[in-house]
Amino acid sequence: MELLTTQEEDEDEEDWTKAMAAASCLELLAQNVGDPIVPTVVQFVEGNIRGANWQQREAAVMAFGSVLEGPDATVLGPLVNQALGTLISMLGTDSSVAVQDTVAWTLSKITEVVLEVIDPNVHLNSMVAALLEGLPRSPRICNSCCSALGNLVTQLSGGGLGSEAPTTSMMSSSYPAVLTALMPLSDKPTNDNNSRSAAYQTISAFVASAPQDMFQVVHEVAMEMINRQERYIAAQNQLVGADDRQNWNNVQSSICTVIQAAINRNPQMTLQNSDRIMNNLAQIIQSPARGAGVVEDSFAVVGEIASNLEGGFAKYLEPFSGFLFAALEALEDSHVTQAGVYLVSDISRSVNEAFAPYAERILQRIVNILRSPVVSREVKPSAITAIGEIGMAIGSGFVPYLSLIMEILSQAGATTADSNDMAMVEFVWTMRESIVDAFIGIMNGLKIGDRTSLPLIKSRADR
Repeated sequence: MELLTTQEEDEDEEDWTKAMAAASCLELLAQNVGDPIVPTVVQFVEGNIRGANWQQREAAVMAFGSVLEGPDATVLGPLVNQALGTLISMLGTDSSVAVQDTVAWTLSKITEVVLEVIDPNVHLNSMVAALLEGLPRSPRICNSCCSALGNLVTQLSGGGLGSEAPTTSMMSSSYPAVLTALMPLSDKPTNDNNSRSAAYQTISAFVASAPQDMFQVVHEVAMEMINRQERYIAAQNQLVGADDRQNWNNVQSSICTVIQAAINRNPQMTLQNSDRIMNNLAQIIQSPARGAGVVEDSFAVVGEIASNLEGGFAKYLEPFSGFLFAALEALEDSHVTQAGVYLVSDISRSVNEAFAPYAERILQRIVNILRSPVVSREVKPSAITAIGEIGMAIGSGFVPYLSLIMEILSQAGATTADSNDMAMVEFVWTMRESIVDAFIGIMNGLKIGDRTSLPLIKSRADR
């Protein structure tokens, strides 16, 4: 542990130093040794936490944070509760940025792995206040504070969506202050050390965990995100070079994540603006600046809208179908193809028979995916599952495609793997599970519609 005190004032963040190596070793020791390591570490922490030089204080905090995984929670609980007041104070008052940085990291570890030992009635408000003060500091401190806040809201809020969400939570009183602090950080023009992305992730965590008494606050956040979406769309022609395009894509992806969380948590309020959101997403997907990642995230939002609008999504099928077809044809970009396949499942489950006019064109493209030697094999099981979703959705409308699809599924089921190739063995089993799911979906659809084709399915299944 003495090596933890060997830090230098001007160390580069990217350098691997003796102090960093010592911290990693201590963390591994704690994970493997467990409880017996605690007394030695506590003695070191107590001897250095109030040291005159910053290296001592930083080493003490680093040692404490490094042993939070491994020892039993009942052993750590009293120590964590005893140390929290000091750590919270140090984050706000220590003169060293390095110490503040390590304190913020340690608080994020505490909230991640041992939050259950903390009494929120004693420490929650002071911890949130300290983390809010840390947000505007260095990007590294901001990242750790964001992580800690996200851990708090995720673990201290109940589940349930819409009217089934809890009416309030222990974090409710913190929502306005936290989101007020995070919104300008997420709107920075640059993403230093991923601090802007961290702010967006934390906003998304608060939105996804919101109790009912914070739904109006969440709605205001969602509306601001829609406004930002449109602001960045308007600026796409001003992008110069790869860095500008990457920055544009990162922001649009982050915005999509927050909007998706808002729709999922409180669909009724957010979907009042579904026309506006869908229009924005269409412009993003066809933007010359867009990359594969933002297409995936846009499709995820569309899937969330479809799942919540159900039959009401049918009005978007025609204008959006071209984007879906293009994604299913992007065989060399497996991430986009996979996103398209997932979206087929989401939409077909939502609109049911209204999907029938698009089924032939979609199924042709899914068959091409299954036959393609180019597309990543990870896409194929979900493509097979999507066939079952279509069959379930359109019922007897699936009959014209039965012969071809049964042949394709039979061929896919005949795939074998060398028993020494574990990755291929796992892939084959995943394929077979998907084939079973597809058969079930198709059969259930036909039971509702045309039962006369069930023998064909049975004959293929028996092969």
